Amino acid sequence: MATQDLMARIAREIPDLAGKLTVQRVTYVKSQKKTYITFESTTLTREAQFLKLEKILRNAMPGRALAVRVVCPSLREPFLADVNAHRDVLLDFLRRNYPGSRPWLQELEWACDGKRITLTCPDETAMHYFASQNVPARLGRAVEEIFDARVTVDVTVAGDREARMARMRQEREEAVRPISMAEMSARYGTGESAKTEPTPRKAAGERK
Repeated sequence: MATQDLMARIAREIPDLAGKLTVQRVTYVKSQKKTYITFESTTLTREAQFLKLEKILRNAMPGRALAVRVVCPSLREPFLADVNAHRDVLLDFLRRNYPGSRPWLQELEWACDGKRITLTCPDETAMHYFASQNVPARLGRAVEEIFDARVTVDVTVAGDREARMARMRQEREEAVRPISMAEMSARYGTGESAKTEPTPRKAAGERK
C-alpha cells in the first residue's frame, strides 16, 4: 500500500490522529527480517489509538514482522514543564509492559525538575516492584524515545519524597554558601594554621 493511501486509511479509522501523524522513518533490518516504522506526532497517542494503528499497519503489510513507534519531539518542553499533563502516555507504557504494576498506577505521583523524574509509589511493595523490574531505566528510555528528552528516573515511596527534596535543597544551599577559612582548613587541610597560644611569663620570684 502506498504511503498516501496508508495515511488516508489511518485518518479515516483514527480521526483523532488525522493530520497529526507523519511517517518519520521506515527501516527494514534484514538480519531480523523485521520492519521498523516510526511516526512523528504533534499529539500524544493513547494506548487504544496505538493498538488500532498497529492493527492497520499489520493488515496493510500481512506476513511481515513489524515494530511501530510514535514519537512526539515537539512536546519535549511542555512535557518537562508539566509531566502530570502528559503522564497518561507513560501510564500506558507501564500498563502495557508491566501488567503487575496496574494495582498502583492511579496512585503514583509524578514530579519533574527538568532533568529528573521522581515517581512516588504509594507503599514499599510498589517501590520494590518497580525497582526489581528495572522500571526507572526503561521508563527513562521511553521518555527519550517519545519526547526526545534525556532524564533520570527515580523511584521513591510516599513520605520519603519530602525528605529527599529537603536534602536536595540543603545540598544546593551548601554548594553556593561561602566557605570560611576555618571550614576550608577543617575540610581540606588548607588555610590558616591554628594559632599557638603564647607561653605565659612567670611572675618574679616564681620557682620553676
